[in-house]
Amino acid sequence: MHSMRLGIGGLSINRPDSPAVKKQVQEAERANANHKVQGITDFMSGSHLKGWNTDYDRVQVGKGKRAYTAAREFVKTWQHMGLGWVDTNRPEVKVGEHVIVMAQVLGLLWMCNPLRIVYAREEKAYMPATALLKASRQPACTRKGMRYDFRQTTLEGHSLAGEERFSVQWCKEDDSVWYEIYAVSRPATILALASYPLTRYYQRRFRQESIAAVCDAVDTS
Repeated sequence: MHSMRLGIGGLSINRPDSPAVKKQVQEAERANANHKVQGITDFMSGSHLKGWNTDYDRVQVGKGKRAYTAAREFVKTWQHMGLGWVDTNRPEVKVGEHVIVMAQVLGLLWMCNPLRIVYAREEKAYMPATALLKASRQPACTRKGMRYDFRQTTLEGHSLAGEERFSVQWCKEDDSVWYEIYAVSRPATILALASYPLTRYYQRRFRQESIAAVCDAVDTS
């Protein structure tokens, strides 16, 4: 059984300022991943792992190159996570960069959680991960297109353990553009375990609002 820390650090009444975020980044640079399933969002479903939750959302956000470019740049600049109650330090999206997610809980407290980008790539043509082929919303196109993906993994000090992948995909077979969020996670602290129903609510809220933000960005591009 994995050990679990208390997890009462990283909380503040005010939104973390630049010095506080810089300190969090410095701590993240020294931290290791807090789980042993790195890469799980890249090649397989985590639904079979006992104690882990898998969240998958895939929504068509538009059609054509213009929609793909707008969605990709929106995600690449972290605007898909700039939702007011949640944001990041917005580092350059490249392998090895450290992400500090700042989220306001119950409108009262701000929580900081560290992650590390472990995969970032844009490539021509794509073959969806095995797990995604099983999803009811997976379109038929699997060969021709463009995709932009990056994956981040949780580090020591994060209230959750797991990985999250964001993807923008342009399926040239039907010209459709899709935004996808795929995450596998579980509580990593006693506090997170005790408040897990609330955590799951915020995870659902984030996915819904992030999808809406990307759709709006494409519509106004």
